[in-house]
Parts: sequence; C-alpha cells; structure tokens
Amino acid sequence: MADKALIAKNNGNTAFLNGKFEESITYFTEAISYDPNNHVLYSNRSGAYASLKDWTKALSDAQKTVELKSDFAKGFSRLGIAYFYLGDLEKATKAYQDGLKLDPNNQQLKQGLEQAQIETRQRGLKGLQKLFGNDIFARAATNPKIASYLNDKSFVDAIKEIQADPQNLAKHIGDPRITEVISAYLGDLKNQAPSSSEGESIPEYRPTPQPQSQSQPQPQPQSQPQSKPQSTSTTTKKEEQQHSEEEVREIENKKRANVLKEEGTEFYKKKQFEAALEKYTQAAEIDPDNFSIPLNITAVFLEMGQIEKCIEECKKLIDLGRTKRVDYVLIAKVFARMGNAYMKVNDYSNAIIFYQKSLTEHRTAPTLAALQKAEKLLKEKEERDYLDNEKGVQARELGNQHFAKGEYPEGIKAYTDAIKRNPIDHISYSNRAACYMKLAEFGLGVKDCDKCLELVPSFVKAYIRKGNAQIIMKEYSKALETFDKGLKYDENNAELIEGSRKAIQAIHKQSDGQDKEASARAMQDPEIISILQDPVFNQVLKDLQSDPKAAQIHLQNPDIMRKIAKLQAAGILKLGKE
Repeated sequence: MADKALIAKNNGNTAFLNGKFEESITYFTEAISYDPNNHVLYSNRSGAYASLKDWTKALSDAQKTVELKSDFAKGFSRLGIAYFYLGDLEKATKAYQDGLKLDPNNQQLKQGLEQAQIETRQRGLKGLQKLFGNDIFARAATNPKIASYLNDKSFVDAIKEIQADPQNLAKHIGDPRITEVISAYLGDLKNQAPSSSEGESIPEYRPTPQPQSQSQPQPQPQSQPQSKPQSTSTTTKKEEQQHSEEEVREIENKKRANVLKEEGTEFYKKKQFEAALEKYTQAAEIDPDNFSIPLNITAVFLEMGQIEKCIEECKKLIDLGRTKRVDYVLIAKVFARMGNAYMKVNDYSNAIIFYQKSLTEHRTAPTLAALQKAEKLLKEKEERDYLDNEKGVQARELGNQHFAKGEYPEGIKAYTDAIKRNPIDHISYSNRAACYMKLAEFGLGVKDCDKCLELVPSFVKAYIRKGNAQIIMKEYSKALETFDKGLKYDENNAELIEGSRKAIQAIHKQSDGQDKEASARAMQDPEIISILQDPVFNQVLKDLQSDPKAAQIHLQNPDIMRKIAKLQAAGILKLGKE
C-alpha cells in the first residue's frame, strides 16, 4: 500500500509541476486512499486546491494536515493562505504566527503574516471610509437625533474632515456627537450615553479655541468705533444663517434624490429600464455626490444591452471614486459590473481581470463564483479553439517517432497534444498508454486504455495493453476479464489468447497460496467480502461439494463463474484439489 501511495504521490507532484492541478488532485486523492494518515498528501492536495482557487477545500485539507502533524510548519502556511482568501484575516494571522513558532525563519510564513497584517489595517481604514461615506448626510437626516446636529457647522465640518482623511477621526473622537454617529451606524445603540428619557442629553460640543497667530492682522481704528463692531456682528450672523440655509437645502436635495433613486429602483425591479434610467438621471442631477446613483445607472445600461456604454460609464466611475475616496465596497461593485458586462459579450479574459480587481477591493461570494465561472468558460473556449484534427494527426505521428526512439516522456507530451487537438482520437489514448507502461506508470496506462475503449469498444490493441498492465499489477482476475472481452471481438487473436492463459496460470498459482502478498491484498477487496456474505452464493458452494447435478447448472451461470474466478484469484477457493 505504501508503494502505491508513493507512486500516486509522485504522479501528483509531476502533474502539479506541469500545471495540471485537477489531475494532481486525483493522484493525491488516490494516494490518500492508500495512506490516509500521511500529512504530506493532504498538504499537497491543499496546495493543488489553492492553485484552482477552491479555498474551501484547500482549507479543509490544511486543517487535516495540522491535525495529523501539529509541528508541520508548511501545514500552517497552507492554513494561513486558505483563511486569507476566504476573508478570515484573524485566523489567517494566527495560522501564520503558529507556523513561525515552529519555523521562525520561514520566509513564506513571514510574507503571509505581513500580507495578512497589511490587509487587516487596510480593512480597518476602509471600514471608516464606508462609515463616513458620501451618503452619511442623507443617512443622518433619517435619524431624528443625529439630524438635529446637521444645523451645527462645527459638526458638519468635522464630518467633512473625517471624509477627507479617515485618520482625522482621532482628532474628533472626543466629540460625543461623532461617537453617537459611530454607535448608531454600527448598531451599538445600547452603549450610547443616557437618553433624554433618563433626564440627560448629549452635551453640546464646543471645540477648543485655537490661539491666534501673531501674524494675524490687528483691527484698524475706525472713524465710528460704536457702529462698526455692530455691523461686523450683524454680517457674521447673516453669513452663519446663510451657511446653515445652504446646508439645509443640500440635505433636502439629498432627500429628494433618494426618493427619485428609490422610484428608479422600483422601475428597475419591474424591468422598466427606460423609466428607471430617467429617475436615476434626475436623482444624479440633484445629488451629484451620491456615488450609488450612477452605479445604478450602469446596471440599467447592462440590462438594456448597452455594453459599451456600461463599460465606459464604469471606467468614469472608477476614476471619480478614486478621486473622491469612495467606499471600497462601491468600487468593488463597479469592477464586478465591468466583469459582468464583459461576460455578456463572452470576453472572458477581461471579465476575469475585473472580477479579480473587484475581489481585491472587497471579497464576496457572488463575485468569487462569477470569477470561477469565467475561468471555467475561458478554459473551455481555449480548448475548443485548440481543436484541429489535422494538427492532431501530426502530433500523434510525432509521438510515434518519439516512441520508436525510446523517448517516452516526449512521446507522452506529443500524444497529449494530439488528444487536445482531437479528444475523440482513440489511437492517441492507446499509444499514450503504451508510453506510460514503458515508464512503469501502469495505473495511468490502464486509464488511457479505458478511455480508448470508451470511444471505440472494439479496439483490440487496447484490451491487450490493459490486460498486460493488470497482470503486472497482479490484478489477475481483472486481466482475465479484460482478455475475455477482447476475444469477443477477435477470438483468434494470439496475444489475447496468450494473455488469457497467463492470467489463468497466475490465478491458479495465487489460489495455491504461492503468492501470499496478492492473496492478502485481494482479501481487502469489498467485492470479495460481499460475495462471501451472500447466502445464495454460499449455497452454491455447498452444491459444488455435494450435488454434482446442481453444480453443473451453477457452472453454466456467467455471474456464478465470475464470482468463482474472483475467489480463486483471492486464493480463497480452490477447485480440483483435495
């Protein structure tokens, strides 16, 4: 079993190095079936799943790896990268830290930890950008308590400062009104200051006055000292009142725009896209700073089939969003919409690019699923574009030349190219099987023979190659079955007849107990266990010993004969001997 596991593992490593990740997973899975407690096999399969971006399965295998061997540093590296791309930065960081405790100089673990920490910091910053996004004033207007602060210029200015640079939050964190905004939009209302019903209210916040600069010009003497100060005070009050009125109008405009946006969304849901576009356009004119409105417009263009217009507007939105430091979640939506637009015109390469950009901004399950679908469709398209029967024949001939020279790896490469060019060319599968067998890769050879026979069941040469491989693998009953199937198509074929004879001799030898290793292996076969537990077949065995007439009838039953041959091959049943 250990030898089989090693062979399958080596095949998996080879496939992985050649970029054949799905094939490598098959081999690693086979190896695990032979050696289920080998942590390296789970680690390798985790790496293969990661290469396919199947992070859930990569995580499962990484967890199994460290469960089997808790001091295997590479297992924690696998664990960390899976958690990272699944978006669990806390667990990713811990996995990398645990790995570095085992191997402090491991560069892969160090780089993974650094990346996780950077992403954690960026996520925190992006969280603030989302909280104090462009729609904060519209949201504030819907909260009766916070809406009352919008008439205070100091509050509005503080919000705008934080919007300009989220790091300015530290400067205003002492303002209880800012704290209330954070609590309200994080849903943490229970931790607010006492409400007015308890006899207390949020105190008015007054920023600490800043000392005047010495370079500030001093007031000049006036000819009418009594009247001038009064005029200045009146002007200041008018300016403050005017400023407050402008902000009130801005808030009212945002409310109107929001109503129009909601009306547009209702039309969109009803697939009345022209009407939706009209409402969204009106909303955008009233509130040009609301980034979500033009984003909705791009969705309308996409549904209307105006793909170029959708992509063009999305590009403008990206530039606008970067300039205005828009919430990263909205930027991710724009990139995802561009990916969807390219998918509409079957441009899978560009769709993949923009889905990846979207996931860089913000990871979501729908976008990840869309990326995987685009990658799958691109692969299928490339395979279709590669089809060429004429070039497939040329590749097969090249493989034949390599085989004749004993250049079997090169032959495999050429036959593989021939199969890609023409996946229904049964001869290329048979010829590649011959190369695999020359390299002692009998399992792969049998697989190719099976594929060949699936395409053309009457191709006798494949039965010969498959049966010979099964004899070498000491699967004698299977080999006999293979040769018998081939003889149905060519009953006089000398190679099939000779192969069948060898298989029968091997079965007799095995039933005599001369090959104990094969017998022990056969006893683990689930089919043999099922046969031995079958009460009907047990009656057949009794008839073979005590009732010759009944025995003759049983021996004419193909299913009974197959089961008898199976038990003979296992060394359990011996016929013709005392």
